[in-house]
Formats: sequence, structure tokens, C-alpha cells
Amino acid sequence: MSEPDQLIGDFQEDSDYETTLKQIEKDNANDTRNRLQQSWKETFYWPMIQQRAKMISLLPKSSSRKTDITPQEKSAAKKLILVLGYGQSRDSIFKWILYWKLLFELRDKGATTILLY
Repeated sequence: MSEPDQLIGDFQEDSDYETTLKQIEKDNANDTRNRLQQSWKETFYWPMIQQRAKMISLLPKSSSRKTDITPQEKSAAKKLILVLGYGQSRDSIFKWILYWKLLFELRDKGATTILLY
């Protein structure tokens, strides 16, 4: 990883420092916008998982936790979790499935302000 040139330069004048602060502020705003966009996209993962689950033939019931998540939904979610590079443990998969389902339900009930906050 390279050193951030704009942070290690010579700050000989106030304007050099102020320019750097403005760039940091801009970068921070861009990061926040990207996080907001990603959070909004995540509210659409659960319907996508459900649609894919309908295409998967019947799978045996899991002996794990009793939830209303079908084995097909779990299978579809596992692929998404793999693509996103999240943990593959049973607990991690369960956490992400429930999180995406909750996000979808909040969006579906009109709680977009909470989601964007």
C-alpha cells in the first residue's frame, strides 16, 4: 500500500493545509454516499434471494435452528454471502439472512428514513 501523497507533503502555507482538509472532507462525503448506496442495495437482497429460492428444487430440511427460512432461501443466500466475501460459518450465514430479511421488511413497511439514517 502506498503512502497518501496529499497527507505527507510539505504544508508550507495555510492554503496547503486547507486544501488537504477540503479533500479529506470530500472523500469522507463520498464514503458516506457509497455506504448509503450499499445499505439501500442491501434492502433488495432478500427479494432477490426469495426469487432464486423459488427456482431451486426441494432440499432436505436442516437440523439447525428452527426458523421460517427455507433450505432453498438459505442456499440462495449462501451464494450471495460467498460473492460478498462474508464469513461462511453457520452463524454468519444465519446473521446475514436475518439482517437482509429485516432490511427488506423495513423498506417494505416504508421505513426508508430509518434505513438511510
